[in-house]
Amino acid sequence: MDVLAIRRDLGDDNDVATVLNSLGLLAHERKDYVAAEKYFREALEFSQQSADKEVQALPISGLGALALDCKQWAEARQWYEQELALAKEIGQVSLIASANYGLACVWEAESRPGMNVGAKFLLCFSISRITLTIEVVEIE
Repeated sequence: MDVLAIRRDLGDDNDVATVLNSLGLLAHERKDYVAAEKYFREALEFSQQSADKEVQALPISGLGALALDCKQWAEARQWYEQELALAKEIGQVSLIASANYGLACVWEAESRPGMNVGAKFLLCFSISRITLTIEVVEIE
């Protein structure tokens, strides 16, 4: 955590947000949902002090995935809709794909309440990366 303290002292909000978001991802992976939410929310706070919308979108996406794993469908939808709005605003195709797949996973989880949503989200995200690569190649 010394690196995080140094970055906070230097006032580099984007780097602090990135480090906090990474800690959130690690906590989420370890199923420490309380810590993950804390890190994602702190990352969001730091990212909003900057004009970099892509950095802002990352903890929003993390909060969406966290809500999805916790079966909080309405909250997950809200986070993914925010991510999608930011992604469209900056024209970031990979974030648009990520948000759309998140929204699709929320819809599917609501439609099929017995499914393993966490696994579905990871599957959707992997497929979005493959699809994104194919789409980018076709567009160019």
